[in-house]
Amino acid sequence: GPKLEEDLQRRGYSLGHHPDSFEFSSLGGWLATRSAGMQSDAYGKIEDMVVSLRMVTPSGTLTTRPAPRAATGPDLNQMAVGSEGVLGIITEATMRIHRNPPVRAYHGFVFPSFEEGYAAIYGCGASRYPPSLFRLSDARETELASQMKGPATGLRGRLEGWLKTYLAGKGYTAPCLMIVGFEGEPDAVQAVRTGAFRILKKQRGFHLGNRVGESWSREKYNLPYLRDFVMDYGVMADVAETSTVWSNVLPLYRAARKTLEDRFRADGRSFYLGCHISHTYKTGCSLYFTFAAWMTPGKELEEYYRYKHLITETFVTHGGTLSHHHAVGIEHLHWMTREVTPTGVRALEGLKAALDPKGIMNPGKLIPARAPGATPERAEME
Repeated sequence: GPKLEEDLQRRGYSLGHHPDSFEFSSLGGWLATRSAGMQSDAYGKIEDMVVSLRMVTPSGTLTTRPAPRAATGPDLNQMAVGSEGVLGIITEATMRIHRNPPVRAYHGFVFPSFEEGYAAIYGCGASRYPPSLFRLSDARETELASQMKGPATGLRGRLEGWLKTYLAGKGYTAPCLMIVGFEGEPDAVQAVRTGAFRILKKQRGFHLGNRVGESWSREKYNLPYLRDFVMDYGVMADVAETSTVWSNVLPLYRAARKTLEDRFRADGRSFYLGCHISHTYKTGCSLYFTFAAWMTPGKELEEYYRYKHLITETFVTHGGTLSHHHAVGIEHLHWMTREVTPTGVRALEGLKAALDPKGIMNPGKLIPARAPGATPERAEME
């Protein structure tokens, strides 16, 4: 991934795909897992960028023709994208790229509540002024971000203290941080920024300037390292993500948060649970939860799977997708039949049988395993 972007940057172009795993992941991996980058609001997920590809399978090589659009049956590009290696190996791809934008600007806003920040994002998406990036943290995630930065001293420290006191007096007692990004030509960025700021401020968004946004842009790949660090100190930490339509965002957020908080409290655990909205679309967005708690020595995996299963079950039960961009692998297999229906599972099995009749490609992933004669529902129950 970094080598691809480096080669494009030397020529003044970019793919515009920057997932959290960017430093250690590849184009083939992004395609195989239907990856999403931090700028997907502007440039789309990886499946929106692919023009054509080549996939080597045990039954032969599948090659699609580079073209902007076609009406030649189901899109075989999209059959290969997200196949997670169970059908074949993607060895070549033609991708849509774009020129580097002359302007990249990231700003920070703070809202009195997650609900008001949500309304601001929805308002911008429904207007003519959609930014290139949105990231809205709830109060707990905002608090964590604040605790992780070094304490300000001197004049800056006094100014930050005054600002916190001022905002608290205005009702920002549990503030929610939003990062807003703008990319493009100067005139276009100015027009979108002006319109978006007007909508954000209407929902009580307080502009923090670009220092917060630029800091996030510089450090955006650092957070995943924190998980490995805290695990060394006996803390379970992981993430779970989903997507849903706009009308279900807040109900799903509240249901997932309450379910996990109730379980942690019932178990008598000190815990952390935060969430942010990212990857926004005309029809909805992604909800991305981070959870952490002390582990019981000797029961680390058992406890981790219990909480991961609980939040995933809550997503599926309350109308969210099984995954927005973390794919299926083995951890999400349990829910695949409910996600795509038994008929969908049979369709996936048909593809597998046609392209990999001996079942040698990444076995046990993506497609729920079945004993001969078993139904998908029975396999899932087992």
